[in-house]
Amino acid sequence: WMENYESSLIVTSAVEDQEGNSNNCLASGFVPIYAESKEKYAILALTLAYSFRKKINMQPPPKMVLLVSDKEEGSTLDLIKETKLWDHIIPISENEKGLNTSSMFFFKFNSLKLGGMCDRVLWMGADSVVLKSIDELFKSPFVPAAAPDLHIWARQGLHVSFNGDFILFKPSENAHRRLIHWVNVNPPPWRENRHGPLDQGALNDVFDDQVHVLPWYYSVLIPKVMNEGGTIQSITTSVHSTEWRQMLEKQDMWKTMHMASIIKPWLVPKESHSLTWKFFLQKFSDVCGNMMKEHPMIAKQLCTQQTCNWCG
Repeated sequence: WMENYESSLIVTSAVEDQEGNSNNCLASGFVPIYAESKEKYAILALTLAYSFRKKINMQPPPKMVLLVSDKEEGSTLDLIKETKLWDHIIPISENEKGLNTSSMFFFKFNSLKLGGMCDRVLWMGADSVVLKSIDELFKSPFVPAAAPDLHIWARQGLHVSFNGDFILFKPSENAHRRLIHWVNVNPPPWRENRHGPLDQGALNDVFDDQVHVLPWYYSVLIPKVMNEGGTIQSITTSVHSTEWRQMLEKQDMWKTMHMASIIKPWLVPKESHSLTWKFFLQKFSDVCGNMMKEHPMIAKQLCTQQTCNWCG
């Protein structure tokens, strides 16, 4: 299936000679879902920034923009600023005008309003790690573009849904308004959407026919799969195990990895981590460990036995 799937996608290497744009941006968000996870999400956001900086080669490099809640304050945010791994930290209201529900899960929509700063934006979830250069995306004429959500696609068998945490786009106030309208006219639970939960469902429904689907290796999803009884199941024992093994055999092609689940490693005892999470965390630990050696203030302030035992 992977060979057939790859052949239907754009070949980004064919456009590497296109003129780059100096107003490119990488954007992500720091909105801890659980208050007790603030330090852990900070480590994720800093590791994403560090890994991107280490792999980007283009000049000038993309600006790096981190959106944070305007309610966020304190030592953790101060540390993120102090490291200077993110060029710009922009506070965003969680009670967005025009949105008739809590916007925590729709926070990334605000990146569509970065037009005054960026001509094109690559949004990545903060729980991602960059493994190889993705310079070519910022030169590609195929915009908007997004990584596929292979786990949704595999389940449906027909339609390719794109993942909400690896999207290249041009900022647009009109697109932002369309997304806000979708949320307001589609009542919860948004988890029932055929394209995926929450913001991913909205993005797919609104922009489905406009997005170029990138090759799978631009964002390899490392999820947990929930059994019907609510227990956690490793993807290696799920219906997707064949696809995962094929991706694992081609890990030298991987550009980024994304821990695509609300269930994060620190919410599950380390001894019960699946093989896929152990694999992800080993790669993550290598990058995170190097970052902390270069920025010892991160380890000193954020790492306790509770917060860092899951990352090495």
